[in-house]
Amino acid sequence: MSEVVRKEISTIPETQLRQINQFYGSNLGAKIVDLEIAARNAMTDNDIKNIAEDNYQIALAQDPQSLLQLNVIVSEGDLIERNVTAALTSNYRFYLGLVDGSSFDTSEQEIIEQT
Repeated sequence: MSEVVRKEISTIPETQLRQINQFYGSNLGAKIVDLEIAARNAMTDNDIKNIAEDNYQIALAQDPQSLLQLNVIVSEGDLIERNVTAALTSNYRFYLGLVDGSSFDTSEQEIIEQT
């Protein structure tokens, strides 16, 4: 898999690679990566999920109007279905990459069942 990634990165123009490295080497780039990792870890933590659900229910009970705009954004933006689709696709493609890079030996049907 490392070879595939290196090969693809080698196709990126040098000036663009410098810009990418400069951004992710900056304080802002590092902060964005750290926050993304923290968010992904939080989404898999059941305690944090329960706290978020409890806080939503409290806010809903105390001031339902305050969540109206949030609910409109989620529903109009089709955020739930889009996020689920993106997550499933990401997991599927990740497994395919592992299989393609000979790091994981499984069938496509098993990948689908695991995602």
